[in-house]
Amino acid sequence: MLYRSLPRYKGWLALITITVTMVGWPLATQAVTAITAQQNTNWSAAVNIPKLSSPVVLFGHLSQASQVNFFRFTAPPSGQWSAQLAVPVSSSTRFQPQVVLFQPEGTTVGPVMPFNQPPKTAALVYPAPDNLTWSEPATQTTSAVRWNQSLTLDQAGTYYLAVYNAGDQPGRWRLTLTNPTTAISWSDVLRQPQLWWYSQLWAGWTIQSFFLPVSLMTLLLFIWWLIFVSSLGRRRTRR
Repeated sequence: MLYRSLPRYKGWLALITITVTMVGWPLATQAVTAITAQQNTNWSAAVNIPKLSSPVVLFGHLSQASQVNFFRFTAPPSGQWSAQLAVPVSSSTRFQPQVVLFQPEGTTVGPVMPFNQPPKTAALVYPAPDNLTWSEPATQTTSAVRWNQSLTLDQAGTYYLAVYNAGDQPGRWRLTLTNPTTAISWSDVLRQPQLWWYSQLWAGWTIQSFFLPVSLMTLLLFIWWLIFVSSLGRRRTRR
C-alpha cells in the first residue's frame, strides 16, 4: 500500500516545490513590508514603522495642497538607505509630493513649512523634480518615479518622515526604502501578497494586473491535471 501511494505523495511534493519556486523566488527579490499612511497633519499622529531593518514600502494619498503624511521610526542598524518616491503614471504633474526627513538633533533646525516640525530635529527637504516611467515585474505595476535619493540614517534616536503635497492637485504616492546589505527573511516573502494588493490599489487595476495570478492559477491547474487526472486515467487503463 505504501508503494502504491508513493507516486501520489511525490505528486504533492512536486506541486508544492514548483509553487514555492515560481512564487517565492521572484518575490524574494522584492520582499518588503507594506504600510499604508493615515491622513494626519501633525507629527504627534505619525504612523509608526515597526521595523526598518528590512525594505519598507509606504503608501499614501494627499487630497489637497499642503496636506502631509507623517511616519516615525527609530534609527536602523545600517545607516545607508536608498529611497524612491513614485506616483501612478496617470498622476498630474501638478501633484508634487515632497519628502522631508527629520533627523534627531539637539535643537530644532529647518525651513518654514506648511506643517509643524517635530521638536529637536533637523529638517532635510528633498524636492522631487523627476518624472521617469518605471515598470515592476514583481507587482505588475507601472509608475512614474519622481525622486531617487540616498539617505544617511546614522544618528541615534527617533526619526520622522513626512511626505507633503507642494502642488495644487491631489494624488497618490509611494515611498520605497531599501538597504542593499539587509538580509531578506521568509516572513518578508510571505508578506508579498499584501504588497501586491496594495500596489494594485495604488497604481490602479489594469489588464496587466491579472497576468501574475492568472498565470499562477493556470500553472497549478495544469500540474494538478498532469499529476492526478493523468494518473487516474492510467489506473483505469490497467484495470
